[in-house]
Amino acid sequence: MADEQFDPQVKPKKGGISAKIFLLGIPVFVIQLVAVYFIVAYLLQQKYGYPADPTTVDPHTEQVAEEHSEDGEGDALSDTTSLGSWVYNVDDLMLNPAGGQVIMLISVGFDVKSELMRTSMQEKEVLVRDQIITTLSRKTLDELSITNRDSLKVELAQNVEELFTDVQINTIYFSKYIIQ
Repeated sequence: MADEQFDPQVKPKKGGISAKIFLLGIPVFVIQLVAVYFIVAYLLQQKYGYPADPTTVDPHTEQVAEEHSEDGEGDALSDTTSLGSWVYNVDDLMLNPAGGQVIMLISVGFDVKSELMRTSMQEKEVLVRDQIITTLSRKTLDELSITNRDSLKVELAQNVEELFTDVQINTIYFSKYIIQ
């Protein structure tokens, strides 16, 4: 090895990346990435049944709705299809249940029959929040257990409906229900 000498005319090889990789490799990679994105989106759409365009209407459901409205059963169908359409949310209420050293965090959604009812509740949000806090603060930890949630929903619906003459609540949803 000592016999090898440095020859200034021989150029050492550079260990860098050639320009061909930048000119061909990166565009090919980007095209593959886009293709995989669309393939995965298509497969998820097929698996979960989401329409490609959310504004499209399924002709079968439109036909069923027309048949029911001709039979005079349109009111029953419109009640079931509007379920979940107008939900008024009351988010992140913190309160202390009765007789406990705990804190409760709750978010409630009220499913009402029309947009007018939802706006009526939004206009009087303070009253709705106060009614929820008052109702839940009277409850003990046993009354707030998982087994009593359905009766709690009924009581909340009755108490909130008493505040409004024009509001009818279909159901109540708890999106947060944490007791600590």
